[in-house]
Amino acid sequence: MKKYKFDKKLKEALLIRAQGWPVPTSIFIDGEEIGVDSLGMGGIKDGEYGCLVSQKDNGYVVEAVAFDALDARERHWICLKPAVYDDAVEFFLKNNYTERIVNGSGLVRKCGDLQSCGLDFVAGDTAIGVKLPLMALNFRTETNSSVVCPFLANGNIKEYSRYLSAMRGQYRRVVLLTVCQYGLNILMQYANCDKEEKEFLRIATSNGLEFWTAKVKYGTDGIRLLSYKNMTGQLVLV
Repeated sequence: MKKYKFDKKLKEALLIRAQGWPVPTSIFIDGEEIGVDSLGMGGIKDGEYGCLVSQKDNGYVVEAVAFDALDARERHWICLKPAVYDDAVEFFLKNNYTERIVNGSGLVRKCGDLQSCGLDFVAGDTAIGVKLPLMALNFRTETNSSVVCPFLANGNIKEYSRYLSAMRGQYRRVVLLTVCQYGLNILMQYANCDKEEKEFLRIATSNGLEFWTAKVKYGTDGIRLLSYKNMTGQLVLV
């Protein structure tokens, strides 16, 4: 599959995060320290990390960080600016890389009229919502993160009435797509539903609500779709 390509290739750099408050952070490219306009790196502990930066008019922006060893042969870049995944998913949808999600429909548009329902795209008779997992990152440990399906967190199951309302008379299916970043040692956790929530979920899925995951890999020049999977059956059996 082709990649969703960035406008400009990102540069590899070294990020050094020291102890103290405020947390002092230094970024080096080819041994030269550079100024950084934006970090957005809450939760990253002190240490040395590989990172990817983009160059803006007013300095560099850290776009992704790798938590592998600095001499690792392969880097697993974790994106710090998740909004880019909306653009990547739109690219995958429009180029039929996710044809099983859209039932072969090549006509994809952003659905501004349904964003209040938490939906982002429309393809034929299918409306699609996109989110990244809710993560509590624990770097430099064997388990990188605790991950929860964003569509099921914090009692959101009962919020599905919004999606079902959006479907009536307009769409045959509503797909809730969770985008997982390759390189995180994650196991998607689904909610521990009570009896009432399980019944609500059963009704919602029998009426066209579906849960999918997509695994993507972030790189210096873009984002590649590795795989995608319908998780609805697994979820209903939880």
